[in-house]
Amino acid sequence: LTTYYVSPTGSASNAGTSEALPWNWTKVQTQALVNGFFSGDTILIQRGGTYTGRAYFEEQGPLTIGAYGSGARPIITGAGALSAFQAVLGFDSCDRVDIADLTVRNEIQANTYAVASVHILNQYKVRRITIRRCDLGYAGLEAVFLGYGSAWATNEGALVEGCTISYCGDNGVGGYGYLRDIVVRRCAFSYIGRGT
Repeated sequence: LTTYYVSPTGSASNAGTSEALPWNWTKVQTQALVNGFFSGDTILIQRGGTYTGRAYFEEQGPLTIGAYGSGARPIITGAGALSAFQAVLGFDSCDRVDIADLTVRNEIQANTYAVASVHILNQYKVRRITIRRCDLGYAGLEAVFLGYGSAWATNEGALVEGCTISYCGDNGVGGYGYLRDIVVRRCAFSYIGRGT
């Protein structure tokens, strides 16, 4: 159960376990790729900062990703540089991930086949994902996409709540495969290509 702090002024050589010695976003990306986060870990991202690049988590969780400090939500952006069907935050076969108080976008034009914000993959099984109070969008397709890959795999227990979702080429929240117990509530949608 470790809490990691991330800041625009952080460093990959820092311990990351205090506000005084935070990581940078590159360290989070690296740790995610090597499954370096453990059950119960928390990643807190400093408000008022902008963080560029994709973070992809596989077979990790429970995991909490949120914000600390004062000011505007931290902005995590793909800066329009993601490949087809990638996302700024990607999760594959993760169990119990809580995401809150972030702005996540890709700054990409519609219909370029990149998922801007959060991609919940279902190569195996994804369970109990919550996304709360986030500003999501600027997506080629969906801001939140539940599933891609095997149509027989499972996404179950996803909650998208109190989010602002905008500027999506397709749906604001969409999915593919076997979806169960998916709840979207108290969200505001605008400039959505096809629907919510």
